[in-house]
Amino acid sequence: MDEQQTIALINRHGLAEEYTCLRQGVDQSHVLNRELLQKIGKSIEARYVLQPRLAYISQTMTDRLDAPVTPFVILQTRSAVMRLSLQLWDTISGEPVWSSAAESVVVGETASLEPMFIKDAARAAFGGMLVDLLTKKTSSEYSRLNHFLDSLIQEKNK
Repeated sequence: MDEQQTIALINRHGLAEEYTCLRQGVDQSHVLNRELLQKIGKSIEARYVLQPRLAYISQTMTDRLDAPVTPFVILQTRSAVMRLSLQLWDTISGEPVWSSAAESVVVGETASLEPMFIKDAARAAFGGMLVDLLTKKTSSEYSRLNHFLDSLIQEKNK
């Protein structure tokens, strides 16, 4: 179900205020309120919902080569960094089922004036998290802790 359909159903069921409270609460505590999540899950007829979160974003441009005595830039380095997290919540129990975090860095040299779109960094980060979801992993950047958590999840699913 896309965002437009979800919002339409929430509004149709008169839950706009509850949805706003749920969003504000998660911004402050990183936790979805169980009662509100259950109401909204029932209204949109969804057992699970995804909660994305933008943790960090940065975009820089550095001139590498200027044309002498002119205002023209010949070569420029552009970079974008994005850190995202994604949680899967059960709307019936009100509990998180899965989560992942990813960071992507996109760097390129250019001689054109075309902008570097931050969506390239978002696609890379979300792609990593979706692979994690499909492979039942907990993070796109692995450490010993992530490997330990992955092994616990795999044991639980046996």
